Amino acid sequence: MKKLKPGDRILAYLKGHGYVGSGEVTSSAVMVKDFEIDNEGSLLLDQPLKQPNIEQNKEDAELADWTVGVKWLKAMPKEAAVTMPGYSQTQMSSVN
Repeated sequence: MKKLKPGDRILAYLKGHGYVGSGEVTSSAVMVKDFEIDNEGSLLLDQPLKQPNIEQNKEDAELADWTVGVKWLKAMPKEAAVTMPGYSQTQMSSVN
């Protein structure tokens, strides 16, 4: 995540389904506790989130989740996920 930079292209992979989106990175990686969702300083962690452990280790730069801004160019429901036989994916896949 920390290697991503603005302008990089990324793919969103949903385990057990396939690729469900593609987008462009709009901001460099920051620790989840510092990620702002708008230009008014609203923090991601102040929002109702579904991921129960995202705040775990938020003060530890080595263990914390890191986030980047993304402009989603295409998104689809998991039922329409795309698989690419022969293409390996990681928990975080990026395309430069």
